[in-house]
Amino acid sequence: MMSSHAAFQHRIGIRMALSRADSLFTLIILLITCSTSAAQQQSTKISENLQQVETLVQQGRLDEAKTAILAELQRNPSSVDAYNLLGIAESDEQDYTDAITAFQKALQLAPYSTKTHNNLGNVYVAQKSLDLAENEFKTVLRLDPANRDANYNLGVVLLSKGDPTAAIPYFERVRPANIASRFNLISAYLRSKRTAEALQLAAALSSENKDNVQVHFTLGVLLASEKQYKPAQLELEKADALQPDAFEILYNLGQDLLRGSDFAKSELALNRALKVKPDSPETLYLLAQDYKNESRPLDALDLLLRAHKIAPENTDIIYLMAQVSMSQMRYPCSNRAFRSPRNGPISAPPWARAISWRVKSTRPSRSSQNSSNSKARLARMHFLDSLIEVSGDTTRRNNISSKDSSLTRTTLPACLTWVL
Repeated sequence: MMSSHAAFQHRIGIRMALSRADSLFTLIILLITCSTSAAQQQSTKISENLQQVETLVQQGRLDEAKTAILAELQRNPSSVDAYNLLGIAESDEQDYTDAITAFQKALQLAPYSTKTHNNLGNVYVAQKSLDLAENEFKTVLRLDPANRDANYNLGVVLLSKGDPTAAIPYFERVRPANIASRFNLISAYLRSKRTAEALQLAAALSSENKDNVQVHFTLGVLLASEKQYKPAQLELEKADALQPDAFEILYNLGQDLLRGSDFAKSELALNRALKVKPDSPETLYLLAQDYKNESRPLDALDLLLRAHKIAPENTDIIYLMAQVSMSQMRYPCSNRAFRSPRNGPISAPPWARAISWRVKSTRPSRSSQNSSNSKARLARMHFLDSLIEVSGDTTRRNNISSKDSSLTRTTLPACLTWVL
């Protein structure tokens, strides 16, 4: 539990965010509330009025809290604690300019206040001004090298700036270590290629929290984000055993198994996830990848059609659909022939008659770094390649792709239905 002094600290932690587009997982360090020890806070006796204000801030009753703080400042204009509480209330409302003003006023009254420097650094983090935040946390550590909050916060900043090696010693100095600091230390070890130490710490954390589903789930996501698929699988399976049929657990377990090339087990996990959320396009997309890897293209296409109907703008689904379609167009079958200038009459596969593609015309992007447009154009190129494979018209794709215009019905095989 937080002490009354602990609430003065505007704290930093980590949150896992999953990206289901191009990569397996994306680990994003964000600002969240995290409990901290009162022992590291600057020793200050606060008034009973401010203790009540602190409770209002914790309850999210920020307007009432700010009114009470301003009243306290009328009575005691030199109260550092009041200015700190005001800064925290302003930052909770995302009014970072006024929050910075409040903390700077507190520093004018008490230049060596470690809690105020920590709070100011956290506001800079919220503004993504990481260099300014780093300076504030380093100021705290010059005043108090063992300061738990500053060591943790500086480690988070360095990790988010892409310097995990520099972050490691700061996380190691957090005493006593808590779950948040250990998660971040595992992440820093993994990103610094100190895999053995990361796995050892992860195993210890898992063993100490056998019945904590959130710890096992977060460990699984974290390990999978660094391609430690087998250890990640074990943690996600522990989470699944503790909380069966939880969609996020099953989804991430299936994704981890897919990336680890265990397609049969991945299929089982993803099918369980679909029972919980039948209309999840991301799950359908992953399961289609399993089927594709298991040489079941028709099953993959069936799932992709369902996913495309739910999320028609998802370029990952379109791209995979194009890949599977192109592979199938290489094989003739006995249905509904049309004429190829190169090979004479051939047949379109039976699944083709059911496909209804939605192709939007787009203007060429001014920047080659527009990944969404580039991926959509690449998907269209794969479609056109598949049509060339059938029709033998090698000039048609060049004409279309150079203009980047809508496809016309004359460019398509007769048994494909296109909605333009």
